[in-house]
Amino acid sequence: MIGSFSSIFTLMEAMKSLRYLTKALPRPRPKEPDHFSGKFQKLLKGVINNAKLPEIEKLKAIYGFMDQYAGYVASFSVCQKGCSACCKIPVTISRLEAEYIHLMARTPINEVGTGRKATIGESCPLLSEAGDCSVYQFRPFNCRTFHTLDDPRYCDTPGEIHQVYGSPSRGYDNEKYALLAKWLKQTQDLYELGPYQDIRSWFCIENGGDSASGSARDVSPQQGILKGILGRVLRRGR
Repeated sequence: MIGSFSSIFTLMEAMKSLRYLTKALPRPRPKEPDHFSGKFQKLLKGVINNAKLPEIEKLKAIYGFMDQYAGYVASFSVCQKGCSACCKIPVTISRLEAEYIHLMARTPINEVGTGRKATIGESCPLLSEAGDCSVYQFRPFNCRTFHTLDDPRYCDTPGEIHQVYGSPSRGYDNEKYALLAKWLKQTQDLYELGPYQDIRSWFCIENGGDSASGSARDVSPQQGILKGILGRVLRRGR
């Protein structure tokens, strides 16, 4: 996960030396470690372009790559564990991502989404009372890419324009993220899984409570199309 950094110590030292900036002062970004190009090509050729793999297995591999890449992004992002400001803004996700959370975290899901929109300052339904993401290991794509570069205090003001990285509205600031997002959208369209919807539309669980929607499903899906894209994950039940 550390990539070209020589050790966990050197990465942690780099993060500790990161200072908060005003939003007018640009954050320098270090050069991306060269080895990520090879890892990304391996992901594209060996996984994403492999017609024999179910889409959900490809998504899992994508998340694995992003977890490694996060070590690089952490070297210039001020995001830290315990800050949940970005969990109170709209975030759209695909049906595939929602099903992945449902299967891996055993979280009840609304069958087709409710079409519900996020309101300003509304917490994600998967945010715990302690302020932690209850599905962090399985969180959606856009949650993984979004980072703050200047000062976390700007995140607490809804609509505050400041330095961010990895936002879909900015084209993700990164060709790798953008290509992976394109694959997600193409998969959504190919299998006719409907429109992207806010995460609050797929999951209506309030701080660990019961689903607010009577149409929520808490068992594995049986529809033929979903069985096809979920593949071995569905058959294992995890």
